[in-house]
Amino acid sequence: MISFTAAFLIANYQKLPNGFDAKDSSREMLSVDLIEAIRNFGFLKLGVSGNPEKVLVGRDSFLFLGESHNRSLTQYLNRQTINFDATAKGFDFLESLRRDRGYEVVFQLAPSKASIYSSKLPHFLGNVIPFDANDDVIERYRFAISPKNRLLSQVQGGFDVYFKGDTHWNEFGAYISYLQVMEQLEILNDESYEYVNDAVYENIQDSTFRDLERFLKLDKIMLDKQTLLPGDLSSVVNINDSFGAKINVEQLDYRIGGKTVMQFELPNKDIGSNHNPYHIENETALNSKSVLWLRDSFGTAMSKPIFYTFSNVTLIHPNRLTQAEFDHLIKGKTFDIVLVTLTERQAYPLLEKLPNLMANLPEKSGQSSACKFNLRKLSLWDYEIYRKRILMPETTGLYEAIGKDPQIGFDLRQINESLCAKKSLRLSINVKSKDVLQIYYRAESMNKLTEAMSVKFNLQPGLNVIEWLVPDGVSEIRVDPIQGVGHFVFDSAYLELN
Repeated sequence: MISFTAAFLIANYQKLPNGFDAKDSSREMLSVDLIEAIRNFGFLKLGVSGNPEKVLVGRDSFLFLGESHNRSLTQYLNRQTINFDATAKGFDFLESLRRDRGYEVVFQLAPSKASIYSSKLPHFLGNVIPFDANDDVIERYRFAISPKNRLLSQVQGGFDVYFKGDTHWNEFGAYISYLQVMEQLEILNDESYEYVNDAVYENIQDSTFRDLERFLKLDKIMLDKQTLLPGDLSSVVNINDSFGAKINVEQLDYRIGGKTVMQFELPNKDIGSNHNPYHIENETALNSKSVLWLRDSFGTAMSKPIFYTFSNVTLIHPNRLTQAEFDHLIKGKTFDIVLVTLTERQAYPLLEKLPNLMANLPEKSGQSSACKFNLRKLSLWDYEIYRKRILMPETTGLYEAIGKDPQIGFDLRQINESLCAKKSLRLSINVKSKDVLQIYYRAESMNKLTEAMSVKFNLQPGLNVIEWLVPDGVSEIRVDPIQGVGHFVFDSAYLELN
């Protein structure tokens, strides 16, 4: 086996790792790296890892992270304790950006390769049922998403979404995840975006294995592939060729404040993979939005569609930053969207530091904090017949009233009328069946709410978005689904300057 492997590697010398080629001396060709590559390739063909602490060899030559890298195996087997209290602080901070400061926020947690390809794990893990703590976390926060189910669906359909020899998803897997980000932005903010939703990936053998193969000194030898989406290549834009717009890139140096301005045409591998922070401007982007994007290496393959979609993107790899460095990077910038995309093995340590790291984030672009009030910050009480307590889960940012006739009231007297000439009430409300929403309102001089001082809106099952211009002088609002279906849920309820 070893002699055959050596012959194979030498015959393919132009693909050998670390720049080996035919002109190298015999001593260099028989260097430690080459000998290790030959040994590891032989082990790989036997289904065994030459470095099991770093790399596990699974079925069909699928490679997975070993235990020495962020205790990946232990996390997968659920023997590592995650500090959910510290993690919750990070999620609550992101929720506060959305709830209290008007940012559009999406947090996407990339699943581990093991959770997508559990059937390809080594035989000794074949009967292990993984516990995915991330599922529980995602359920608690409406702005938090995971593309896990979408990726599993593609795998079940026969499409590759991760590289066999790399920890990361391929560009097709990243594209599926990008689509989820865009859809979630629309859902949370009731806003339409233009985005790349008809991309096709060619099935071509031109992408070499990366990190896991590199651990085994085999990163220049074996080829992986991108995945082909069903469709007519002649009539659908190929995402790999469609990002040709010239964009400006400012390389931000968070230590000395220097910068380099350059032009490049997408795709550009350096921008996608480099850990350095960048500010990207694209005048031909699909949407004129400013995005603060905190991402790790899983964002590499997602970079092309993100840069193509938004006109301004400040891209930061946050794991290594101090608060002072982060403040320097965002100085003078304003943002509409905060996008956080992290893989599960790196997400939890970052979430713990996020509140301190981003403590000085500026106000949202074009947003006057004096004229936008999330109703959760104001006095809130219930008018339920049985005086049952209103449930306001801190983890979700939702208002929920449960009872025979659920109603919720808002005290608006804290608003400075001189700062906000006009106010509009925006409510996102979930109901289980058709209903009529009645909003009562009164001035402070009035003794009680009356039918004459009310407006009605028809509600359909599911999410309804209600906008209503609040008359001048109103100090109290009561929201009442007339039919009293048992419960209803608010999200993103706020007053803002018209």
